[in-house]
Amino acid sequence: SPRVSYDRGGIGWVARTRQMFAVDDIASDPRILHPEWWTRWNLRAYVAYPVVAGNRLLAILSLAHPEPIAFTDDMRDMIEMFVAQAAVAVQNARLYQEAQHRRDVAEGLARIARELTGTLEEGRIGELITHGVLELLRTRGATLYRYEEDTGRLIAIVGHGPSAEVTRG
Repeated sequence: SPRVSYDRGGIGWVARTRQMFAVDDIASDPRILHPEWWTRWNLRAYVAYPVVAGNRLLAILSLAHPEPIAFTDDMRDMIEMFVAQAAVAVQNARLYQEAQHRRDVAEGLARIARELTGTLEEGRIGELITHGVLELLRTRGATLYRYEEDTGRLIAIVGHGPSAEVTRG
């Protein structure tokens, strides 16, 4: 999905200021990015609303239209009510995702702990740990090393994932 930095365009302006942005003629406002795109799609008017919870920006609602948008008080109230409901919905979705992720991590750690208690074999322990790290941390690779105190060397026991190839051998 396209990303816009805080220092560019109408979306960036809304993100920085947390204020509604409305313009009847897109070509007349320098904050609008890529005016040729808007013209090609016959879009002339633009309005964007910040979707916030507390002081945290969650999203930006962006609307465009071929003609200037005449906002009545009722329309503004309806949009602001929709934006407030969207903020609650987005916040709830994020909280749910965070709770789901924490639950998944806890379940993964518990499963790995159960599997680790079932073996004393160094290779199997290495497999369980490196697979667990890849799964839980979503890394590109994991390698487990054994430290040999008498020589001061690290010996790779097992590695998994594309970036673990560097450590093998």
